[in-house]
Amino acid sequence: KGELHDIKIETIELKSKMEKIGLEQAKEMTSKEPNKKRVFKLAKEAGSIRTEIGILKLKRMFLFRENVDPEKMQAMRGQLHERMRAGRGGQDREGGSEQRRSGGQGSEKRRRRPDGGDKDRGATDEE
Repeated sequence: KGELHDIKIETIELKSKMEKIGLEQAKEMTSKEPNKKRVFKLAKEAGSIRTEIGILKLKRMFLFRENVDPEKMQAMRGQLHERMRAGRGGQDREGGSEQRRSGGQGSEKRRRRPDGGDKDRGATDEE
């Protein structure tokens, strides 16, 4: 857990540096005559930091994998899959829920009326 803590601290510090670089870039770019050399230098620094953050993410993933037994990992993958599916409103990989593809309830296309109500597409405003 000590390594994980160190990774979190380092990530926070790097994100803080990124924020500062972003502010410096914005300040430079909004000046009357931006210093191109400085802007490019800041961009390179930001890219370097993004790479470091990516490497830390990978280290965290490997630490996690090394410390979780295979059965627990499989159970967690199943839970993650279910959460992701629930976040998509029950949609499967093809992009639509089984109910919608089969023409079940909710399969008709709907649009929002200006007053907040729903109306079938293709319906006239007089309805």
